[in-house]
Amino acid sequence: MIVCSLCSAKLKMLDKIGGMKLGDGGRLCVYCTATIQSISPKIKFEEQTESSIQELIAQNKIEQVLLQNAKDNATQELVARIEEEQIKNKRAEEIAIQIEALQIENQFFGKKEIKELPNILSVSENVDNLITGIYNSNFGILVSTNHRLIFVDKGFIYGLKVEDFPLDKITSIEYETGFVSGEVTIHTSSNIAKIRQVDKVSARKFAEFVREKLSKPKENPSIISAQPDILGQIEKLAKLKDAGILSEEEFVEQKKKMLEKL
Repeated sequence: MIVCSLCSAKLKMLDKIGGMKLGDGGRLCVYCTATIQSISPKIKFEEQTESSIQELIAQNKIEQVLLQNAKDNATQELVARIEEEQIKNKRAEEIAIQIEALQIENQFFGKKEIKELPNILSVSENVDNLITGIYNSNFGILVSTNHRLIFVDKGFIYGLKVEDFPLDKITSIEYETGFVSGEVTIHTSSNIAKIRQVDKVSARKFAEFVREKLSKPKENPSIISAQPDILGQIEKLAKLKDAGILSEEEFVEQKKKMLEKL
């Protein structure tokens, strides 16, 4: 009984006619012949052996795996880009809603700068005020967030320019108004920034808004973190007293010293 050198199937009459004979005397069924030809259309079966055909199939499987991996990686990259774009669009919608809630007049100005905000603001930043004006001869927007003030200029020639003023670095903010426009001046520990050609009503409202925000007391994280530590030490002292290691007088004295640190 003659069988196919690859699949070991019994060769039928059709296989003997349409199948191919190998150089080592082996034979292939019609199905295996077609499979090999699909892998290597120009193959010369009479020059091949069973082992060389097996190697050809193995190599093809490796290539198929590599091709599939490449497709998978490309798919993952595409999915990542889509997800990144979705996050960016969602962030843009959030910022647009925040700006719309401010009911700013003349929103036509500063549109190209507003489009850049999703790329500039962190996820934790929210826009709570905004004005347009000129800073260092560049027209742009001055944005107030819960972390900082940011001047954004999206120029046609020089590209994107961003300068920020962290709230904890701002020492004061002032405004002046003229007949038509106003000016907002930001004082920091190392800089004085003047935003000119601001709508005079907007200049006053913006400066007063930021001034009120700066006047709010800030929590001192060191004090907050120190309180639980001191209370924990007092609890340890109480356990030492209960264990008889500290006397009542020593416990009261140490507790008093701890409480004075709060």
